[in-house]
Amino acid sequence: MKIYYQIRIFLNILMLILDVVKVIILLFNKKNYKIFIQLEGGFGHNISEPHYLNITEKEKWILILALDKKFHNPKIKEVFYPHIIFINKTNLYWTLTKEIENFYIFLIKKFLSIKVLPVSDYIMSQNYEVKKNNYHKCLESREFIKFYNYRNHNIYKNYLDKIPSNNIFDKLIYSNSKGVINFQFRAKAKKTLTPDKFSQFRDTENIDNFKPSIEAIIEKGWAIVFGGEEFDIPNWFKSINDKLIYRSKTNLNRNDYSFMAGLKTDIYIGPPSGGAMFNLINSKKKSLLLNCIPFGFGLINSVVSYPIVEFKNKNQFKDLFINYIYDRYDLELYNSYFMRKQSPDEMKDIIIDYLNNINRDYGYSNKFFDIKNGIFEDTNFKVSEKWLEIINYNKLN
Repeated sequence: MKIYYQIRIFLNILMLILDVVKVIILLFNKKNYKIFIQLEGGFGHNISEPHYLNITEKEKWILILALDKKFHNPKIKEVFYPHIIFINKTNLYWTLTKEIENFYIFLIKKFLSIKVLPVSDYIMSQNYEVKKNNYHKCLESREFIKFYNYRNHNIYKNYLDKIPSNNIFDKLIYSNSKGVINFQFRAKAKKTLTPDKFSQFRDTENIDNFKPSIEAIIEKGWAIVFGGEEFDIPNWFKSINDKLIYRSKTNLNRNDYSFMAGLKTDIYIGPPSGGAMFNLINSKKKSLLLNCIPFGFGLINSVVSYPIVEFKNKNQFKDLFINYIYDRYDLELYNSYFMRKQSPDEMKDIIIDYLNNINRDYGYSNKFFDIKNGIFEDTNFKVSEKWLEIINYNKLN
């Protein structure tokens, strides 16, 4: 066993060295470019950070991006071509991220005299007013206001137009349905045994909990493409199977299917995960977020519903929406509240109310609540009307 780990470490170091050599060769004629590096972040950050650079730096930029093949999708390189250079994110990165980043920065400067900027540091160096709730310390405080200002862009039209046709997708998309929903299933914590309570709350799902929602969506005339983690197909799918797509019904590999689900659908419904960030590429895509944490968080062009909380009054509601953005990964902050996930029927009611009102300006903005927490203002997302009804918001003093 010891020899196995020694061999594995050796191969990871060898891969790191080969990646460094590759990067230096590819950057040899890019001395007039801005060079950035990104070694951390999930799939959503592999969309959001390159998109930020695309709308702020225009043409001459390169991002050295660490790719974890278990959780990331290499097709991102196609979207942002020719601005991405992939390097392999091995096990070394989990404990030596900063050291590896400094290693790249040092060698590129030494051999090419090119300054390399960690992308998150660069984005955070942009000016943003100080917020009392420390929102200005979040990466989103710099990114999301830019995303909102460019929300009607058509930057990736050429890429979207070139996505190859797929018979089973096209059959569903051009059927008599009202539209196609990317229904996101997230169960990552079951696979990774993520220890923090935040991830366990967000990531542990059972497909049967969505049965009332899925059946109601189909009954309302919509079709569904499942994104996120794959799951065992339940027996109750049989009666509605012609209105559903999951990867095993297609001839697509995991990466191609993920992009089809994310970009060839009209609406995203699911948690605030990386899949929700596809609307940065396809700006026409709408989103409904379910069981979103933290309270007061939302995304561009989205309607948001949160876990169910018994608020004592509207001041307590405002306090929760304003003060917990920065510390959102600490679920202990919510210990003084009774909080639970939406029940299957509550989730169904929230989804159907959203779909019934999809063609109007549905939901309430920060101005309705008189809430200024930074992200609410920057993104202009809306809070679900049905969720507010479920928590009896109008009856609060």
